[in-house]
Amino acid sequence: MDRPSEKPRAFSPASFYGSTSKSKRALTERDRRRQGWWSAKLAGLTAVSAREQDAVLHSIAEAGSVWHVCSRQEDAFRWQASCVQSVHVFSFEKDGLEQGRRRFLVTDYDTFWRRYSRMPARLRHYYEVIPEGQPCHLYFDLEFPRACNPASDGEAMVTCFKALLCREVERVFLARCDLSAILDLDSSTASKFSRHLIVHLPESAFRSNQHAGFFAHHLSRCAETEFADLMVVTLDAESKQRGTFLDLGVYSRNRNFRLYLSTKLGKTASLVRAAACTFVLPGSSSLSSLTSSAHAAGGVLPPLPPPPPPPRLPS
Repeated sequence: MDRPSEKPRAFSPASFYGSTSKSKRALTERDRRRQGWWSAKLAGLTAVSAREQDAVLHSIAEAGSVWHVCSRQEDAFRWQASCVQSVHVFSFEKDGLEQGRRRFLVTDYDTFWRRYSRMPARLRHYYEVIPEGQPCHLYFDLEFPRACNPASDGEAMVTCFKALLCREVERVFLARCDLSAILDLDSSTASKFSRHLIVHLPESAFRSNQHAGFFAHHLSRCAETEFADLMVVTLDAESKQRGTFLDLGVYSRNRNFRLYLSTKLGKTASLVRAAACTFVLPGSSSLSSLTSSAHAAGGVLPPLPPPPPPPRLPS
C-alpha cells in the first residue's frame, strides 16, 4: 500500500541561509572604521551630487589635497564650510560655457598656486572670490576707454592717484603707506587703459570689501574735487557719462576679482606687473596678489561711513 505523499517541508530564509544580522553588523563597523569622519562630512553636502563627492574623495585620497569644482558659487561655499582644511574659493572661465558663466573651485592656496603656475597661459582665466564680510586688502580697478579720452595720460593719472591714496591712508587711518606697499598690475590694451592696485598696509586690513569700497568712494570724491582736470574722464562714448577712472562697482558681495597672470576669456591681455610697480612680488608664491589673503595681525581698520547716495536727477 502506497504511503500518502508528504507535503514538502518549508524552510525560512533565515534557517536556510543563516542569520544576516551578524554580517550586517560587521559590515557597518568595518565601514565606520574605513570612512571615519568622512561619512559625517558627506552627510551635510546635500546640494552636491554623489558623483562630485566621489570624485573629490578620490582626488583627496590620491593627492592629499582638495581640488573641487562646483557649478554654482553657493555650492562652493558649502563645500568650503565642510572642509577641515583651510581652503578658499576661486572662479574660472573656460571654453564651452555659456557667455558670462563661470565654474567655482575650492582648494588650498599651496595647491592652487602649484597647479596655476604650471598651467598654460591660454587656460588662465581665473578670479579670486572675495568673501563677503571677511578682512581684505584695499584694492582698486582703474580704467577708461582710450577712444573717447585721447588726451588722457594713464600713467600720470595712476601716479597722482597713488600719491592721493597714500596721503589719505595716513591722514584717515594714521597708517603708513608708500609706493612699495602697492602692487600695481597692468592689463591695458590699445583700446582700454586698465590697472589693478592691491595695497598692503603693515599688519592691517579692511574689515570687508564693502568697507574698502567706502574708502574708494572717499578717494573718488577727493579726486573729483582736487584733480578733476587729470582724473575725471569720459566713461561711456554713447552717454558721455563722466567720472573718475576708479571703478566703484568692484566692491560688491562675493566679488570675483581677476588674478595676477590671468586673462579674460576671449581676450589676450594678462594682468602683469606694471613697469612702474616697486612692490616686491615673491617668485615662489603669488599670495601677495590676492586681496583676500590679508592677515589683520594689527587689527582691522575702522570703517568709514557709507558714501552718500547719488543726487537725484530732475524729473
